[in-house]
Amino acid sequence: MGSDPLISNLSVSRERMAKFGSLIHDENLLHRSQEYALRQGFRDTPVYAVFLEGIVESILRGEIGKRVELGLIQTLDFAFKEPVYPDEEVTFSFIEDPQVGKTSYKIEAKTHQGQALQAKATLAERLGQPEEFASPLYETTFSLDTHARNQFYTLLGVEERPFCSPVHIASCIPAALLRLAKEKTGFQEGVSRRIGIEVYQEIGAVDRIRTTLALIGQPKSLREQGYIYNLRGVCYDRESPILSAEMKVIHPQDLTKKV
Repeated sequence: MGSDPLISNLSVSRERMAKFGSLIHDENLLHRSQEYALRQGFRDTPVYAVFLEGIVESILRGEIGKRVELGLIQTLDFAFKEPVYPDEEVTFSFIEDPQVGKTSYKIEAKTHQGQALQAKATLAERLGQPEEFASPLYETTFSLDTHARNQFYTLLGVEERPFCSPVHIASCIPAALLRLAKEKTGFQEGVSRRIGIEVYQEIGAVDRIRTTLALIGQPKSLREQGYIYNLRGVCYDRESPILSAEMKVIHPQDLTKKV
């Protein structure tokens, strides 16, 4: 098992953050208002989780392509340790992680404060079949036109541009959660702690994504921070599931109550 630094001196400007947030339908003040972020216990506005996921996915694609001729990314798991802030230098390291019967690779992201993110990709010759999904708590639809796809990769600074990547499509799931929060509370709030993506089909160009959210168990109450939600989101191309993602999110309010 080896680790090599791949990218250093990567940082995200506030202007780039604002454009990216608008693109992924994220109006959460935590990422936009320094005053609000300070009140929530952060020292600045943290970089969007989806932004970091997109950078990691692009590194994984490039490095995996150097090592294997065939293989589909079946799962992507992201665990967020510490926030990354605007203009903060981030170093990403690629780690080969051999396992019996599987091919998997890891990425670690660090700032001067310590470890910020751990990610893992698992490859498969064939993609799995989706299980039966629970009745959704919420359902909505997003448009992913050609302009939106190009902007996603432009803002990431990524040269390789697949039609639609798992991370780009899965970004509809936290966006759906924010829409739900806005409808329930009037605000877009919440902090992602972990997201695990499972892909069911090779992804081509998809213009409209139907997205559902379902609870996994009941939310757990926290003393000051609110509630911990375990959610499963599913993204569909018409009636065909493209991928699902399980998320662990902290939200200050109970989103299961009827308005």
